[in-house]
Amino acid sequence: KALYKIGLLFLLFSVVKTLVFFFSGSGDRTLMDVDSVSSVSSISGIFTAFNNLSEIGFLLTPYILKKTKTNQKIIIYLTLIIIFLFTILTGSRSPLVHMLLFFFIGSIIFKTFNPKSIKRGSIIFLILISILLPAIDTYRNLSSFAENRSVFGRINNLVNQNLVTTSSKDNIPLVTGAALYGTMTDLFIYKDTPEVIDHAGFNNFSSILYIYLPKSFFPNTPSTYDGQKIAQEYLPNKLRSFASISFDTDLYRRFSWIGVSIGNFIWGLFYGFISLILFKNFYKKPSSFSLLSIFCLYSFYLQPQTVLNQFWVWLYNFPKFLIILYFICMSFNNRKIFGNSDRLDL
Repeated sequence: KALYKIGLLFLLFSVVKTLVFFFSGSGDRTLMDVDSVSSVSSISGIFTAFNNLSEIGFLLTPYILKKTKTNQKIIIYLTLIIIFLFTILTGSRSPLVHMLLFFFIGSIIFKTFNPKSIKRGSIIFLILISILLPAIDTYRNLSSFAENRSVFGRINNLVNQNLVTTSSKDNIPLVTGAALYGTMTDLFIYKDTPEVIDHAGFNNFSSILYIYLPKSFFPNTPSTYDGQKIAQEYLPNKLRSFASISFDTDLYRRFSWIGVSIGNFIWGLFYGFISLILFKNFYKKPSSFSLLSIFCLYSFYLQPQTVLNQFWVWLYNFPKFLIILYFICMSFNNRKIFGNSDRLDL
């Protein structure tokens, strides 16, 4: 029951976040910038600070459906449709992919649907992604998209524009591939390093010392959230939206090919060690918290992470969410986190 209630809470968080992002304009791709989203003082920043709860919520949604009475499932599906629709209306693609992907993974984990349905779902997922990603890219670059931010205006633009055929056929594979991979910047970095721009080495590593200082109060401190800045340095054109670079590319940018090998070796050992601890804890004491800890572990790595992003994730963000999940589980289990009352029945 605790996991079911927590899933509903996170799903509620997701729909409220999506609606706030749309109606405030803070999630609109014509207005959004890194400073507004990364600042907790902004309305979008408050939700962005806890964004991984949405990902965990989508993982839990199939479990909610599995435990919900048939006549009540319509409410869950309507909630998902609202999130889906308003995410498209903001012109965002990544949250849409995350939602579909996590729901699909959650369906496999909790065995919500039979194997045949899951196979069909995987085919539908691939078809949806191949159509939606280039279509949304075309949609959000229309002049009418920027001029009309009302719900009905955006829906009218979406319905009346033949987005799939309007998208250049030559650009469809590029746009889809780049959106799924998460970045188009890597190519430029491999091309220009070190011939045009020298290897960065340990540049900006001092920002790690400022991880725990809130940007709202110390806005001028160095930031480990450096993907956008690095991308703009290498890209020939001014960015219209968010960008980042992959972990391997940042290792190469900093330390050349030897850095890619050594960095991945160290990273693999660390990530494997953390995963081993969490999975051992789950199999030893299967509880809501131990399961959500594993979900939390995997909710960070859909977007590209730079080297400094990794320090931010593991020194700040991951511990933050573990603490949040611990107290949420405690509140739903009458403070018996690891007791018999919280043992899972999946």
